Amino acid sequence: MPIQKSNLFLMCILLLGLPECTTSTNITSTTSLSTFTPKPTPTDIQLPYNLVTESSEYCKMPYGYLPVDDERSLTQEEIVYKLVEIWLERYVNPDAHPYCRIDGYTIDGIHDDPTFFSQPLIPKSDLMRVIVFSIKLIQVPNDWMSFQSSELHQQNWLHISQIVAVVKTNKGYKLEFSFP
Repeated sequence: MPIQKSNLFLMCILLLGLPECTTSTNITSTTSLSTFTPKPTPTDIQLPYNLVTESSEYCKMPYGYLPVDDERSLTQEEIVYKLVEIWLERYVNPDAHPYCRIDGYTIDGIHDDPTFFSQPLIPKSDLMRVIVFSIKLIQVPNDWMSFQSSELHQQNWLHISQIVAVVKTNKGYKLEFSFP
């Protein structure tokens, strides 16, 4: 069924929000909606698309350990910081699986939140923190997009925050993600 030019214009603006749909559109009045393809919008965020679209065992949360050293006392924030470093360093490795490999990271902050203990989080521990970090992505799709993130900005940096629990075991300190 042919679409009227005025109807196509309204559909683009109201339903699709496409910037290409302006009064200077080059779509003829006999173009059907099923053959209309919007023009790509250029952006500064350009990540290569990789056909590897599935995660691997490598991408799962490694429960790295920070050995307990009786001669060296660390603050709680230092323990969390070191555990996050151990965890993120795994994915900077060039041999990491492409679905989770990153080009770099920054640890932007570690925060305490007294409401942890009133929330139904699993797991819980005596040492819980919110970690705020940024990673530089190398491709899409990737495992990192499954995190709740605030934004992906220029130069492909993704900003993420995550609640973590640090558990002390006989091997040392272990970092785990906490979820409601």
